[in-house]
Amino acid sequence: MYLAALSLTNFRNYRAATLSLAQGLTVFAGPNGAGKSNILEAVHCLATGRSFRTRAEAEMRSFAPDPERPYTQVAGKVAAGGHETELEVIWAAEPDREAGFSKRIRIGGAPRRASSLLQHLHVVLFTPHDIALVDGSPSTRRRYLDYLLSRIDPSYLRTLQSFEHVMAERNALLRALREGTTRDQRQLEAWNRELTGLAAPLIALRLAFVHQAAAPLATYYAKLTGSASELHLRYESTVDLPAVPPLPAELRISALPDTWQAEIQAVLAAALTENAPREQAQAVTVVGPHRDDFTFLSSGHPLSAYGSRGQQRLAALTLKLTEIFLLHAESGEWPVVLLDDFLSELDAQRRQDVLASLAPAIQAFATTSDLQQYERSVLESAHILHVADNTIEAAG
Repeated sequence: MYLAALSLTNFRNYRAATLSLAQGLTVFAGPNGAGKSNILEAVHCLATGRSFRTRAEAEMRSFAPDPERPYTQVAGKVAAGGHETELEVIWAAEPDREAGFSKRIRIGGAPRRASSLLQHLHVVLFTPHDIALVDGSPSTRRRYLDYLLSRIDPSYLRTLQSFEHVMAERNALLRALREGTTRDQRQLEAWNRELTGLAAPLIALRLAFVHQAAAPLATYYAKLTGSASELHLRYESTVDLPAVPPLPAELRISALPDTWQAEIQAVLAAALTENAPREQAQAVTVVGPHRDDFTFLSSGHPLSAYGSRGQQRLAALTLKLTEIFLLHAESGEWPVVLLDDFLSELDAQRRQDVLASLAPAIQAFATTSDLQQYERSVLESAHILHVADNTIEAAG
């Protein structure tokens, strides 16, 4: 899988830019503030429909748009499996809307939902902020798991969306029970069945990911640290989950044993019954995947509490390399790798180790303000593009 072409219209500091892109490593080099990260942000938008830098999508629209093209657009051509697919994300001005614009997604010229992009262009993003996967909030790690598993199995995203809808309805009923506007416990029992039926496959796939990630995680961590130190992921649930059974190679909900999911559902149902007084007092659902977390362990100790900053950074880096491995194992296609100034946080040996860990067939885009961060041998085989004054030009 690779991105063969990228076109920007009124995106950030680019009024218009069109790039033909090659496989292998492409380095966008230029001074700080030149717009290097904007290019990677555009690729991420094309893959997910959203930015990795801001939730305010209006920020991605140019301050000085081309008056003849009063819209913002990211378009690209993806080659995978012997076929090419055109992807587009368009933000069009609509003053009547609260946001002031609307967003449209097109795949092969046809309107689609943003979630459809996830199956056409896989990207793995490396940034200096990835350390938050180790020392950040549980919600950061849950979002990471949800995003990864939605790309591996489209049914995960549909199940997650249904779960969130059911949980919102159940929470509304809990508020009504607390306030005394209803006393119908039968409604709660019905929502409990809906909730646990959706929560069980989500938790099962998360556990399957932790299980399948164990081997590549250990391999990459040993390579990056150059030591016998071990790295493990431990899934932390709001309930005592049944043991993980022997699993098929596929990380898909449809491939997970039905009996295992039924066991998880039964444990969740019992926990909801046990926590009923607490939930009605708080008017929120306190049991389920929306409260779960995972922890990085080294030598049996959580890195978030006992690891050095360097160990935490390497653990996050290892997880991203494992993500690449698992996406390839599932689809047979290598994802596109985005390296947003992350090499500046690593020493020379670690930089070399990370780049060496990327398969030759992987297309990678990197940003840097200092080409000397790269080994000469890496630059000799890379494509160098200079970014300055709102333009992107090949090295002369």
